[in-house]
Amino acid sequence: MQLTETLVAVAVFAVPLTATVQLASQKQVNDQGQLSSQQLARAVESDRLALQAAWLQLAPTASCRMPAELQSAAQAVPVSSGLRREVRILDDQGQEVLPGKAVWIKWSSISDGTLLRQRLYTPMGLGLCS
Repeated sequence: MQLTETLVAVAVFAVPLTATVQLASQKQVNDQGQLSSQQLARAVESDRLALQAAWLQLAPTASCRMPAELQSAAQAVPVSSGLRREVRILDDQGQEVLPGKAVWIKWSSISDGTLLRQRLYTPMGLGLCS
């Protein structure tokens, strides 16, 4: 009887203990994933602000046709760590052509290529038209 009672007691305590450990490790993995997504979101935001600061240094033009200058200024700004930045020039119909009227920026994660954010910028929207 003694051995049977001991085995039942071990089983009764081992099952909830194992479940608790699994839940704790899963929570830790989820917290780490959430932390890295928050870090990527901060990196995207700081990269966006750095781009806008660089663009605001450009002189306004009367023609307001300067997406190529926006693109070259964006390429001069270093990309935040963990991010990939794609810069394309678009026309009125959203086609990628030169000369275009807008700059399309896409930020994605380097690790898995997940698209994090995309924005469309125009010289007029940035206040670069006189």
